[in-house]
Amino acid sequence: MKLRVKPNSVRLRLNRTEVTKFANTGEIIETIRFPGLAVLRYGLQVFSGPSPDAVRLENGELMLTIPAVDARAWATRDEEIGLYYDQKLAGGGSLRIMIEKDFQCIDGPREEIDPAGYPNPLVTSGRKPVDE
Repeated sequence: MKLRVKPNSVRLRLNRTEVTKFANTGEIIETIRFPGLAVLRYGLQVFSGPSPDAVRLENGELMLTIPAVDARAWATRDEEIGLYYDQKLAGGGSLRIMIEKDFQCIDGPREEIDPAGYPNPLVTSGRKPVDE
């Protein structure tokens, strides 16, 4: 699972194996170990109750939660590429939350190609990828 953080946005990208695991268990969590004792855990969980904050950051853990109905539709339909939410911030503004299926890289180094990635639609369209 890839984590991308930019000003006022958080994005998770999951390959096919990770989407299947998430669909079967209702959560997927990864850990990044940094020098020293620092650890960052991040993940995605299904939430079945009343709507929670979509993002929680505390004690070295960044957790995104999505409603069960959204998770089920996203995980089971190939044409459902992403889920997009905005979480209001205290003092104004919002945090953009993006959960997406990860496409296979088509122009990066060979070692970056994830065989479990979703087929990239740009391969069949002949279009060049847009740099993010």
